[in-house]
Amino acid sequence: MIQDIAEKFKIENFKEGQLETINAALRGEDVLCFMPTGYGKSACFQIAAMMGAGVTIVVSPLTALMNDQVESLREKGVPSLAIHMNSDRDHVKKMLSKSSTKLIYVSPERLSNNAFVDFISKRNIERIVVDEAHCISMWGYGFRPDYQSIICFKRKLELAQSKRIPVSAFTATANFKVIADIIKFTGIDKDNTFFHKGNVIRENIHIEMKECQDKSDALLNYLHKNAFEPSVIYGITIKEVEKISLLLTKSGIVHEKYHSNMSPEDKEQAMDKFMNNHVDVMIATSAFGMGINKINIRHVIHYNIPESVEMFYQQVGRAGRDNKDSFSLLLYNKKDKSLNRFMSLLSYPKYSHVFAVLNLIKSINCDGIVDVNEDVFLKALPLRVSSAELRGVINYLKNKKILSEFPEKNTPFLRVEIVSDLVSLSKSEIDAPRKRVMRDFDDMYLLASSDHCRSYLLSEYFSSRSITYSECGHCDNCRKRSMSKVVLEEKSLSDIYSDIKGSDFLYSSEIIDGLIGVGQNEKLARSKGMLSEASFKFATLLVNNLINLGFLISYCDVYIVNKIAFKNSALRDTLLASTNQVLTCKPIEDTPEYREMVSDRNKRSDELSLHPDMIATHKQIIESITKEYGNVSKETIAIL
Repeated sequence: MIQDIAEKFKIENFKEGQLETINAALRGEDVLCFMPTGYGKSACFQIAAMMGAGVTIVVSPLTALMNDQVESLREKGVPSLAIHMNSDRDHVKKMLSKSSTKLIYVSPERLSNNAFVDFISKRNIERIVVDEAHCISMWGYGFRPDYQSIICFKRKLELAQSKRIPVSAFTATANFKVIADIIKFTGIDKDNTFFHKGNVIRENIHIEMKECQDKSDALLNYLHKNAFEPSVIYGITIKEVEKISLLLTKSGIVHEKYHSNMSPEDKEQAMDKFMNNHVDVMIATSAFGMGINKINIRHVIHYNIPESVEMFYQQVGRAGRDNKDSFSLLLYNKKDKSLNRFMSLLSYPKYSHVFAVLNLIKSINCDGIVDVNEDVFLKALPLRVSSAELRGVINYLKNKKILSEFPEKNTPFLRVEIVSDLVSLSKSEIDAPRKRVMRDFDDMYLLASSDHCRSYLLSEYFSSRSITYSECGHCDNCRKRSMSKVVLEEKSLSDIYSDIKGSDFLYSSEIIDGLIGVGQNEKLARSKGMLSEASFKFATLLVNNLINLGFLISYCDVYIVNKIAFKNSALRDTLLASTNQVLTCKPIEDTPEYREMVSDRNKRSDELSLHPDMIATHKQIIESITKEYGNVSKETIAIL
C-alpha cells in the first residue's frame, strides 16, 4: 500500500528515515523529523495523510509554499486545499465540505481565528503537521507570534473531537534551542515521540566564506567566472537587494529581484522567470527561497552574514537539489555586525524603547485613537529613538496585540489605537528574544570567521550524528589546508629557509607576508610568495613552528635565522611532523606537549623576567646544538 502511493511521488526507494517516519505517523505517534534540505520531508507527511481516514492540517509559513504543494498534490490526484488571507470564502467552504479532502494547508494566523477553528472542528482531524517547523523559533517570538498558538489550536480541536490529536514537526535545521521551542509551542509529548535526525551534511555543496572589504568586486568576479548558471544572491535588507541589483545592472548582468516591497504581480513574474530558466540570477531577501524547488540552482551567494546558522543552512539548501556539484559563497566584513544589530532592534526593540513609546501614546490618548506625527513624536520621547526604531516598536506592539494601526495615506502620521496594556509583558520577556537573536548572529559570525572544517562545524551546531572525519575535503578551509600541504611537500624546508634568509626579514609578520606573497614594502616586493597558494593561517603556524623548534631565534621581537638548527635533520623531521599534524585539523595548541611547554616557559619567564618566547626558543636552540655538537661552553650559551 505504501509503495503504491510512493510511486505517485516518483519514489522508487525510500531514503533513510522516510519509511520509519511514515509508519510512526500511521501508528498515531507524535513525530519530530529533521532531514536535510531537498531530502523529501513533505512526502513523509503527505503519504501518511493519504493512507489515513481523516484530514491532516498542515501549518505552513508562506502562501507561495502552500500553493506550490497543493498544486503538486492535485497533479497526483490528491484532494487538498490551501487557506490563506486571499482565499475565496465560498471556494473554501465548498472544498471543506468535501469528505475527500485529505490535506488542508493553513497559515499560523488562521489558527487564532475562532470562526475557522469552529468550522474545522466539524471535520475528522487526524493529525496536525508543522512544515518548516524552525519558523516557530525563528519567527514566533517576533513578527509572527501566532506560531505560538499551535498548542492552543491543538487543545481546542481535542476538546471538540474528544480525542488526542498527534502532531508532526518537520524541518531541516534544529539545534537544541529550536527543538525546545517546537516541543513547547506544539504540545508534542517529548516522552512518547518518534524522533529522526539525519545528517545535515550535503557533500555536493561546496562552501566558501570570504572576508573582504570590497564585496562588490568579489561578487562581480565570482559571477563573471560562473556565468549562465542559476544563482541566488541574498541581501539582508531590501536596501541591500536594491544596491546589488543596481550593481549588476551597471555590469550588464541580467537578473531579477524579489523582496516584500514589490507588488504580488511583480514578485510572481520574477519568480516565474527564474523558475522557468528565463533568467539565471535572482537577488532576494530571506522572503525568497523557502519551499522553492528549483533543482538546478548551482550557486547560493550571501552578500551579508545571515541572521543565524539556521537561516544560512536553509538558504544554502536551495542549491544542488539534483545532487550535482553546487557552490555556496558568503561575503562578509565587520560592518555586517553593526547592520545585524540594527536589524535586531527593529524586530525586537529594547524594553526601554517599548515602554517610552507606549507611555507617550497613552499621555496623548484621545478616545483611544492617537495620531502619531513621527517628527513631533520622536522629539517628545525622553530617550533617543530613530525613525526606523519607532517603526519597529509600533510593529512589535501590533504583533503583541497591544496596538492596532490604521494607516492614513498622504498624511505625516500613524493612526494607532491602544487595545491592550503592557502590564502582561515583562522586561525579560521583551529583551530575551533580542538577546537570543544576537547570540544566533554571533554563532553565524563564528562559523564564517572560523578556519575549521565548515561541514564539521555545521554538524556540531545542529548536533546531528557525529561525522567520522575531521575534514570534509570540499569546503574552503579544507581546500586551503590541502593546498598548503601540497605546497609544503613540493617546497623543501631548505628552500623555505633560503627564502626567509634571502629576504632579510626581521619580524614574524613580515616573514608570514613574505611567504604568502603579500605586502607593499621593498623587502616584501623581493619575495616570490613561495607559499602563495597557502592560507594565512598555515603560514602563521609554519613560522610559529620555526620559532618554537629553534629555526628562528627570537630576540627583542627580532627574528634571526638559526643556521645550526637547519642543518639538524632530526629537527627538520620534527617540524614537518608537527606541521602535518596542524594540517590534519589538530592545532598544535591542542597537544599535551604544547601545553606542557607553555606552562614551563611561563614559569621560567617569571623567574628570569624575560619574554616567554625568548625562553622557549633559547631552550630549544641549546638542545639542538647540544644534540648536534655535544656540550657547549657557558660562554657560547650566554651569547645564544
